[in-house]
Amino acid sequence: MTRATHFPWRRAVARHRMLVLGAVALLALAPAPAGAQSERFAPPVVLGGTLARVAQAGTLRLGYRADAAPFSFVSRAGEVHGYSIEICRAIAHAIGDEIGGVPPRIEFRRVTAADRFDMVGSGAIDIECGSTTNTPARRERVAFSPLTFITGTRLAVRRDAGIRGLADLDGRSVAVVRGTTNEEALRGILAGRRLRIGIVAADDLSRCFALLAAGRVDAVAGDDVLLVGELVRSGERARHAVVGPLLTFERYGIAFARDDPQLAAVVDRAIRDRPLGRAAEDLQQVVRAHVAQRRAPRHADEPGARAGFRNAGHAAGVNEAHCNPAIRQSC
Repeated sequence: MTRATHFPWRRAVARHRMLVLGAVALLALAPAPAGAQSERFAPPVVLGGTLARVAQAGTLRLGYRADAAPFSFVSRAGEVHGYSIEICRAIAHAIGDEIGGVPPRIEFRRVTAADRFDMVGSGAIDIECGSTTNTPARRERVAFSPLTFITGTRLAVRRDAGIRGLADLDGRSVAVVRGTTNEEALRGILAGRRLRIGIVAADDLSRCFALLAAGRVDAVAGDDVLLVGELVRSGERARHAVVGPLLTFERYGIAFARDDPQLAAVVDRAIRDRPLGRAAEDLQQVVRAHVAQRRAPRHADEPGARAGFRNAGHAAGVNEAHCNPAIRQSC
């Protein structure tokens, strides 16, 4: 009783201390502001799928075609080059940014038209960098990047053969690369038109042209830009012509594994962020390098070859109300 009378300030101090401690406790339990919370407590990005493997191994496995100039081919020095290869190098750089800032080492693995999708599906390669057409059926097996090029199926023939189109091949034969959209489309076209044209499937374009040189077939069907590329490679441009209207439209893309959203996002960003001028410059440089490496004064028609590369995609782009990214400025 005496303490309460003579020292009332002690109770006031105790009550104040309890209020302060309670306020501190409430502040500690209160949620942090949104910005501070995201900075302090945002979970780190967990890599999965291809990006996780690349981050661990430090290597990105790129599939290349040896017979798809100017998109993917091997130089005389044994180096892999091409327009699609340059796109895949840009993707590799973007993957490096995503996994920590260090671009992965690139390991090239050769693929063919017949086994490229199996190579992607099995994980033998991470990305296929060739001349691959994006179709609904193929999207059941692999994923595709945004559009990289538009071309179409035409015919390569000897200039002295008198062949100007598919109708002139009635009763004759044509070679085509096995496992391509060209083969599938050609069989459908011939069935619809009731033309008696034999189809001979070969493993690659060089074998198709070997059949033509041996007289076993009368034409080679393929994407026109690839036909020109092979004729430049072999030095046979002057003796052959690429004829007829476009029989198909082929929309190229870079193929990679399905159900890998992190990789898909990086591929999409890498391609969409590439400046248009850079795309045009890459293709022009590849064409110049390819023509220069295969220079053969007696046969090579270099201006014609360059025009063939350029106009192949341009014709398809205009007819489809699209423009090839590499030559859009001229559309």
